[in-house]
This record gives sequence, structure tokens and C-alpha cells, in this order.
Amino acid sequence: MRLLPDQDVYRVTIDQLKEWGHDVVTAKELGMQRAADEDLLKKARELDRLLITRDKDFGTLVFLKKELSPGVIRVFNTLSAFGGISASSLSLGRGEG
Repeated sequence: MRLLPDQDVYRVTIDQLKEWGHDVVTAKELGMQRAADEDLLKKARELDRLLITRDKDFGTLVFLKKELSPGVIRVFNTLSAFGGISASSLSLGRGEG
């Protein structure tokens, strides 16, 4: 999968997604770690990448304002006991959900 993690996604999650073979480019790598949500969503659309974030505001952009996007995955703010990987990321890595 082609993924664009927002600046708030834990490094351990990003590293695990890369280890599983996903094509990951972070907001920081793009120089967008301080970008507005709308700009980051636009960049994800331009690069045809799923946006991964812990920020629930993207739901407002996608569903209420109907911003176009290849998709947004929201991971939760807490880390699981699985070596610090968020449970949502584990599902993605295993092809579940």
C-alpha cells in the first residue's frame, strides 16, 4: 500500500509498516510536518496515498466537507501491548479490516 503518515503517527508504527513492505512517505519527509490538514489531504490525493493520522479532524474534512481523498486511516492515541504498534496498524499489516 502507498501510505502517507501524518506528523502525529508514532515512529514505531511507521517503521513497522515499512518492515511489512508498505510504500511509506511521511509528512516530515515531504516537508509538511506543519502543514494544514487540508494541504496534507490534498498532497495525499496528488500522490495517490492513503493518509494515516491520529487526528480526528480529517473525518470532518472527508465526510462533512466532502474533500476528495484516496482514503484516511485514523489510528488511536494509545499504544497497544504489541511492542508499541497501534492495533489499527497491526490490522493493516496483516491485511485485515
